[in-house]
Amino acid sequence: MWLVGNTSVFSPIKSTLNIRAVYRGSEVMPGIRYKLLVNFAPETVTEKTDSTEVFFLSTKVDVADVKAKKTLVTKHEVPVTEASTLVIDDFCTTAPWLDLKIETNVTNLERRRNLFNRIMRIAEMRLIPIRPDE
Repeated sequence: MWLVGNTSVFSPIKSTLNIRAVYRGSEVMPGIRYKLLVNFAPETVTEKTDSTEVFFLSTKVDVADVKAKKTLVTKHEVPVTEASTLVIDDFCTTAPWLDLKIETNVTNLERRRNLFNRIMRIAEMRLIPIRPDE
């Protein structure tokens, strides 16, 4: 099992850029099937002010296997007010080591119209091996 703990908050330096986080899994074996779970944390800011308004918008993310050049999920909406989980039931990489990229996918127009933000709150990621007979 591959596990990343403690919530990591990723936010852009410039509001016009999508952000990405790449996690490397050195123990991930090519050809082995996995279930991938990405748990997203809700926003913890409790008071809404002019400067924190952007924190209360959901985001959209893409997930990709960088080395295999394979997109796993695109435009997955992540709510801001509750914890959520993205599940990929049958994931298999073809390259040794895994570079898993999670990137926001919010257009500049969506950001300007305050429809989405570009802030990711990743609480945990798990890769769970699937037995061959399952």
